[in-house]
Amino acid sequence: MLREILLMAVSLAGQLLLFYAAGCLLLSAVKMQGGLCDVMIAGYTGYFACFEVIALICIFAGFTTRTLSFMMLAAAALTTAVSVYTGSVKKVTVSLKNDLAEQLKDHSYMLIFLAAAVLAECFIVALYVDMSQDSLFYVGTASTAVYTNTLFRFDAFTGSALDALPQRYVFFCYPLHAAVLSVLTSLPAVIASRVVMPVLSAIMLTFIWHRIARIMFRDGSVKYADLMVILMHVLLFMGNTPYLPASFFFGRLYEGKALLANLGAALIFLCGLMVFEGESCRHRYLMLALSAMTVVCFSGSSYIILFSGAVFVFLAFLKHRSFRELFCCSLCFVPAACVWALYVCAKLGILSLALGRG
Repeated sequence: MLREILLMAVSLAGQLLLFYAAGCLLLSAVKMQGGLCDVMIAGYTGYFACFEVIALICIFAGFTTRTLSFMMLAAAALTTAVSVYTGSVKKVTVSLKNDLAEQLKDHSYMLIFLAAAVLAECFIVALYVDMSQDSLFYVGTASTAVYTNTLFRFDAFTGSALDALPQRYVFFCYPLHAAVLSVLTSLPAVIASRVVMPVLSAIMLTFIWHRIARIMFRDGSVKYADLMVILMHVLLFMGNTPYLPASFFFGRLYEGKALLANLGAALIFLCGLMVFEGESCRHRYLMLALSAMTVVCFSGSSYIILFSGAVFVFLAFLKHRSFRELFCCSLCFVPAACVWALYVCAKLGILSLALGRG
């Protein structure tokens, strides 16, 4: 038991550090001086956008789960090494350190309440057990991938060999991330899927909410942003019913649709605000492209969230009257649209998902 707890802590800390290093590199690439929220969100979306691409290549090339795991490990190591070598990590860290005293003074006691809310949520999502069919599929997919060392080659419920890749799920690769985590850390897949990833998602959602709040209260004290995020957490605690996203948040945060309802919607809303408010060009384009790809990685229902993002872009066009802005933002959706084009081709029978045997 102690071993599993230590491995969970190490895997969680390792992913957060990876997001930090990746975020530093991405923001440096677009010459953006951002805060901790910007860094973590950029690193998170960058990682899962990269994971979606690499996982799709591995699935259709017939690579094993271990091959995917070590490819992601190599990508993570390379990203971290480049970020450190180029000085991106040092530059961002020094900037954050210099502003630390002032930031703590601005947050004041509100930071204590915010940290308490986040810890309470992490505790709940880590211990909550849901036994729905969707829940069992996501855990079963990760466990099957680890046990068979294959990617979508066996049925997650029965364990029987499949004749074709599962059309509904194969293009949306988030369930396989728990399998990768399991292989790399030796954690059981069920723990990686049901404990580590939900806790990580709860932490990342707080970063996203806080970044949204900072835009909405741009001219006010950071305490207003803290208060808004705390109130969002309170709403989650009070809204745990089958008709609100809170039920997905606390009980099923390792499922694609739950991630869409919480992180995906918040990510696209954040990108919409950045475009609408005219934040740094390169930064908002980067975030829009990475967030769109991350949302696709989560679930096949991502078209709803992406359509919402397109609406934000159109509203920004009406505000700024810039065809260049409309064109650049539209380009940001192209990678995600390519994945959806593959899905539609498979749905129409143009792309064969049959698996050769023998």
